Amino acid sequence: RLQNTSFQNVSFNLNKKALEAVGVKVEPDAIGKLPGAPDFPSVPVQVTFDTTAKGISMGPMRIDVPIAIKGGPTVRMAIMANIMMPVLEVSRTELDFGKVQTGCCRIITVQFSNPGKVAAEWSLKKPMEATKNKDWSHFVAEPSEGVIPAGGRANVRFIHTPVKGRVSPYAQVIPVKVTHNPKPINFRATAQGYGLKLNFDPPIVDCGAILPAFEGQPPNERVLRLVNPGDEPIEVYNLDFDEHYADMEAALRDFPDYPEGADTVLVDPLPAGAPFYPHILRAAALKREMDVAAAEAAAEAEAAAAEAAEAAAEA
Repeated sequence: RLQNTSFQNVSFNLNKKALEAVGVKVEPDAIGKLPGAPDFPSVPVQVTFDTTAKGISMGPMRIDVPIAIKGGPTVRMAIMANIMMPVLEVSRTELDFGKVQTGCCRIITVQFSNPGKVAAEWSLKKPMEATKNKDWSHFVAEPSEGVIPAGGRANVRFIHTPVKGRVSPYAQVIPVKVTHNPKPINFRATAQGYGLKLNFDPPIVDCGAILPAFEGQPPNERVLRLVNPGDEPIEVYNLDFDEHYADMEAALRDFPDYPEGADTVLVDPLPAGAPFYPHILRAAALKREMDVAAAEAAAEAEAAAAEAAEAAAEA
């Protein structure tokens, strides 16, 4: 605030163009007849400093602003600032996801820290050239942007999900742009997807000619061998007749804890032959119980309302 401590009115103005040339804006830049004694009033003055102005360099700076008082002396106002570039440090820049099975994802958590004295605003910046963003969609960061206060830290999850049928490796440079810092942080992400494979021997089952069914007819049988050529065990089930699979599908449909707006939930990979996720089964069963209870309560309330309406009509 600017206060007139004299015994007469004061008027002054500032050299607006000279101030803007060094990135400073003062509002108001002129005041006419500001009263003094006996109340000695004051007026608010807003000073804005634009660090993007030409000629602004890093480090401490001071600008002396002359205030020309009409009919009086020139008073100087000192504007001081310490210009600092936002910076971020990360715990790693090499993101080697290794071999990832299709249908699964792998997550690498990176810690972002701000060692500076000003807040650092950051965001992922997708490369514009098509040759530099060919695998961009296969790597996701959560969150993909944010603001870290001075001295603060934040964890960012980088997630890779391979696509089915692709055998070539994945490689992508993921730039992170820090606002007002010309140097990006480049993460180098690599991965190799693979899928489980099951061979049928023979590949085609031919049961030959079959007579119409009659009592005592022996079954026409053929033996089909399933061969797993990989290094990991594979669990096989029939989508139409396996009751365990049907129970799993029902539990996933009724699971209430999907992230908002998403139709998938991340859980640890389930080993072949292992029981289905107990926490999903429990949550789904609880939701079904609550849905049944809510439906029964609604039916009871509707019946009670109907009875009340009928009684009122009879009266």
